[in-house]
Amino acid sequence: MSLALGALTCGFFWEMWNYYSLPKWTYSIPFVDFFHIFEMPVLGYLGYLPFGLEVYALYNLLIHLFGLKRTPLYGGEDYIRL
Repeated sequence: MSLALGALTCGFFWEMWNYYSLPKWTYSIPFVDFFHIFEMPVLGYLGYLPFGLEVYALYNLLIHLFGLKRTPLYGGEDYIRL
């Protein structure tokens, strides 16, 4: 649930900054091009959900690949709370 909420929040701000930029990205999607929030159709925000999972998968890959310090997000047992 946290990943989904974080990805949707990221998408909201990403599209907000796109809306007010001069070289903006515009969307033209047949049959679903209605009810825009900024420039993105509402259904387009569903694409941020798999994006959040991809970012989390990349985070886990880098943790394992480079042996980085584990954090509470990763769920490591050796994390010490102060």
